[in-house]
Amino acid sequence: MTINIILEVPELRNIKYTFSSKKPLTFQETIEYAKTQGTILQSAQEAAAFAIKSETVSANFIQQLTRTVEVYIKRNNNFYCIIDDIADYEENIALSRAEELSDKLSNDKEFTMPSKDKTIVELIMRAEKSRMFKLQENELEELSTKEKNRKSEFGSDRKVIAVLGKFAEQYASHIRKTWQEKGFVKKISKTYLESLELEDKALVKVVVINRGFFGKYNLTYLGKKQGETMSAYARGVKQVCRRNSNKEFVLKWMK
Repeated sequence: MTINIILEVPELRNIKYTFSSKKPLTFQETIEYAKTQGTILQSAQEAAAFAIKSETVSANFIQQLTRTVEVYIKRNNNFYCIIDDIADYEENIALSRAEELSDKLSNDKEFTMPSKDKTIVELIMRAEKSRMFKLQENELEELSTKEKNRKSEFGSDRKVIAVLGKFAEQYASHIRKTWQEKGFVKKISKTYLESLELEDKALVKVVVINRGFFGKYNLTYLGKKQGETMSAYARGVKQVCRRNSNKEFVLKWMK
């Protein structure tokens, strides 16, 4: 019988998590893992919240797959990144195109879609301002987790904020507690995006979150490129209204 974990997270409401998978799974396997338990694959924010607030739970530090995607588009000679993790099997690009995405990545190819595809257009339309940003030259991948005036390079990074939201700085602190003075964020350069010729296409990348013990990057991607991975552990999530039951235990949100 699966034991469920409820995290009382004010920013996300109450979230029920399944335990982490017992072994690394492919992306399609993670989707099935979540579905069989009546849940949906976790987002990067939900994975970060679990790692931050459940220090005593085994495997909380292991590389975890998420449903969060980064979508890269080109507009007026500028590149933009849009983050999306809608919890819907049809509307989420990664979940709805999992087979096609996995086939591309397994052959060491990038997964792109027409930029006018309905799914891409709807994703852009619902995107929050804080989850969209224009790419700059020479974006740093190595970022200090040390705080100054309650802020760190890692927690203040535009991409980290767009992906992790209110958990960005807390996750920087979480990394620092594991004796890591620097966090590492996999980023895509403008030069690389130019090589993909994205005039009428969008690049879709699936986010993988990692505490750092099993790989260099704390935020990386599903894939075969350097620093990426084709398999990782996973959890399913579901929002709940009740606080606990005799089959569940509650991990309190720590102030």
